[in-house]
Amino acid sequence: MAKTDKRVTQNYRIKPLTIATPLHKDESITSWLVRAALNQGCDPQTLTYYFWPGYRIWTCDVDKGFKHINPNIHTDMAVLARTVMDDFNSQNLMYFSQPLSDHISSRTPVPWTQPLSKRNRYSRIGYPHCPDCIKDGKSAYLKLQWRYTWSICCTQHKRLLQTECPYCDNPY
Repeated sequence: MAKTDKRVTQNYRIKPLTIATPLHKDESITSWLVRAALNQGCDPQTLTYYFWPGYRIWTCDVDKGFKHINPNIHTDMAVLARTVMDDFNSQNLMYFSQPLSDHISSRTPVPWTQPLSKRNRYSRIGYPHCPDCIKDGKSAYLKLQWRYTWSICCTQHKRLLQTECPYCDNPY
């Protein structure tokens, strides 16, 4: 029996998601994975485990990208999002930080970015976000630029970024 994907030992083929979830121009990978999972009716951990069972995706900073873990993950995500691989290769913190430093690796923090303090899958510091952008409804997503330390307010709503949920005060 012929395998459909030579990279893996399983017989499966990555196909576009049933409910299309396009990657927005300035969206973070974290945001896209969460939106894609919710559109499919599952939680983000289930979605990532289904497609990449050999990796614990949510234990690392997803916005760094996956070239340092497995570059084929970007290819798979591009198929799932019905877009080109360059979109995922160019919309991550590692890509934007290359001119700032040549010493970036998977273990070191990316310069000028806010860390996501994680222990396993639990965060102590929330993802910076604009509450007004999140309230916008179906077009709501987390912007990659909000992860940089110089981003302290939303340019659209002129409001300070928050890291906690406004209702329960837990990390967002």
